[in-house]
Amino acid sequence: MSMEAGIGVMGTKLGMMTYFEPNGLVVPVTVVGFREGNIVTQVKTEATDGYNAVQLGYRRVRDRKLTKPEMGHLKKSGVIPLRHLQEFRLLEVGGFEPNQRLAVEEVFKEGDLVDVSGTTIGKGFQGLLLGLFLNFYAYLEAGGAFSGIFMSYMVKLPLISDELTVKFAMVTAQFIVSGSILIAFTVEVSDWVYFYTEFQGPILFVAIFLCFKFSLLWGGIKRHHFRRGPMSHGSHSHREPGSIGAGTTPGRVFPGKKMPGRMGGTKRKIRKLRIVKIDPELRIVMIKGAVPGKPGNLLRIAPAKIVGKNIPKN
Repeated sequence: MSMEAGIGVMGTKLGMMTYFEPNGLVVPVTVVGFREGNIVTQVKTEATDGYNAVQLGYRRVRDRKLTKPEMGHLKKSGVIPLRHLQEFRLLEVGGFEPNQRLAVEEVFKEGDLVDVSGTTIGKGFQGLLLGLFLNFYAYLEAGGAFSGIFMSYMVKLPLISDELTVKFAMVTAQFIVSGSILIAFTVEVSDWVYFYTEFQGPILFVAIFLCFKFSLLWGGIKRHHFRRGPMSHGSHSHREPGSIGAGTTPGRVFPGKKMPGRMGGTKRKIRKLRIVKIDPELRIVMIKGAVPGKPGNLLRIAPAKIVGKNIPKN
C-alpha cells in the first residue's frame, strides 16, 4: 500500500470542455462533479490496524443497495449509506473523525497539482479474432452453378429460375488456418458471371464484407501501437503480427509477449495535473488535461506525490 501525500476526495467525471484562463490562454479541462459523499467512515491508526489511514465514503445510495455487513460498518460510525469506500494512507491521521464531511474547496485550492486515478474505457478484444476460424472458399461457375465451403461445411442453395439476375464478380476468398492462428487472407477477382438464385448474392456479399472487416483486426496495432507493413500489392504483411518466437533457441514464447487481447478497462493514474478552477456553488472542479474513464466514472483525486517535498525519499 503506497503512502499518499495528503487526504484526497472521490468524484464523478462529467466530461471535457474548453476553459479560457484570465490571461486568454485556452486550456482543455476535465470537469469533475461531486455528489453527496466524501464522508469519513473510519479512521485507522497504528495502534488498532497497524497503519495510519482515513477511509472515505462517496455517493449516497438506498439502503437496499448495500449488504448487511456494509450497512453495519457504516452505522457503526453513524454514516449514511454510501456506495464507494476508499482509503487514503497518511503519515498522520490527527484531525479526522468519523462522520466528518470533506468539501473539495477545503482540501484543494486552484493551482494545486493532483494525481487522478480511474478505470480506463474498456475497448474489448483487440487484435486477431481467434474465434474466427473460417475456412471459406467460394467458387462460382458460369451458368448459375454454385457450390461453396462456408464455415467448414457445404452450403447448397436451390436454383430458382425466372428470378432477378445478379451480376457481380466471381470471388475466391480463402482463409488458411495454421494451428490456431489465421495467417493468410486472399481475394481474387475474375470473370463476371450470372446468378439465378434468390440468396446467393446477399450471402456472398455479407461473407466478403466480414472477411474484409475482420482482416483489419489482425495483430496488435491498436493495443500495442505496432507499425503496419507496406500496403502495396506485393506485400504479404499488412497488419499481421508475424513470427512470435524463435524456432531453436529458446524454442518457446516468453511470458508477457505483446499480443492481441483485452484492451482497456484497467486502473490508471495520471500524475501532476493542475487544478484550473474550483466552483463551490456548482460543486465542480476543472482539472487541466484528460483523466481516465468515460463520463460517469468514479475518480480518485489526491495531492500529487513529489518525492522529498510532500512524501519522504525513503
